[in-house]
Amino acid sequence: MSKMYFNETLNKILKVKDNLKGSSICFVSENNFVSRIFLKYLIDNIPNLNKLDVLCIKPEGGNIKIDKIREIEDFILYQPNFSEERIIIIEEIDKLTQEAANAALKIIEEPPNFSIIFSTTSKWNYLLPTIKSRFIRFDIPFTNQVVEEVQNKYEELFFALDFFKYRDFDVLFYLISEENNVEETKNKISRILSFDENNLFEIIEIMKLPITNSENKIMITFAYFKVWEIINQLSEKDFFVFLKNISKIKNDIEILSFLKYISYLGSVLLRDLLVSQVSSKWKFFWNKSLVYLFGFNKYELSINETTNTLEYLNNIMSAKVSNFNFEMEIFSHFLKIKRCFKS
Repeated sequence: MSKMYFNETLNKILKVKDNLKGSSICFVSENNFVSRIFLKYLIDNIPNLNKLDVLCIKPEGGNIKIDKIREIEDFILYQPNFSEERIIIIEEIDKLTQEAANAALKIIEEPPNFSIIFSTTSKWNYLLPTIKSRFIRFDIPFTNQVVEEVQNKYEELFFALDFFKYRDFDVLFYLISEENNVEETKNKISRILSFDENNLFEIIEIMKLPITNSENKIMITFAYFKVWEIINQLSEKDFFVFLKNISKIKNDIEILSFLKYISYLGSVLLRDLLVSQVSSKWKFFWNKSLVYLFGFNKYELSINETTNTLEYLNNIMSAKVSNFNFEMEIFSHFLKIKRCFKS
């Protein structure tokens, strides 16, 4: 992602950097990925800053606990070793536990005059009033320019790619980055969209890709939605053959991340289908175009089955330990979602 998207805000911060010593700054954006990239550019552009004088605190297991605040306390006991200041970074500060937030109040209010605390959040209103009052707030503008650039480059495919700005904004940055070949990506997506029941093995091969980079996420996402368009037309026998085949990929994937990702995609599918039955307002959809792209609007949903299945998918997404029987969860995933559909 190019620094040009942030130049104005970066220059403002760097210009007054020396006046910010002894202060706490919170960068607020609509997306945590945007905040992380912005902060990386900021740190990279602070003159003569040595990495030994930077402490970065991130959520672990979904939270920032009090032991991380103790790390900050120890870190700011000492003057900078090689730099003009010591920098403390707290990513997603809204993830502080109550205990950690209470312990952090004094540090955030009065950091030593040789230090600056930089924090990020996409949920400013979730912060305790006592935390918010101790920060200088800087807003990182939502980069509509990125969305417009994706739209210009991908034209007729944009209506589907727009999906990623709700969850994986980093995918949009990848789509316009120099490392991505636009025409090649267009061809790959178009090919998946053309698949039918004769391509199920190819879809399974795509699902085996590691969910570790943006290109794979794009392919897996479209393959997942496409497979639902196909298997809703299959006989019961062929459907179970598909389930047996996809359950065999467990040795080719990282099980927990795979189950979490398809659970997320399944929840998006069911949520938008549910919304499509009760509303025509676009603002309530995560991506209405996907519902129509794959013909899911032709189906009526069983409300009870959908509610129960969404709860099941949410439980998978929130799991922290990979103790799943993969074959059983694959069968459960597809069977539960298929039961939600009424022809």
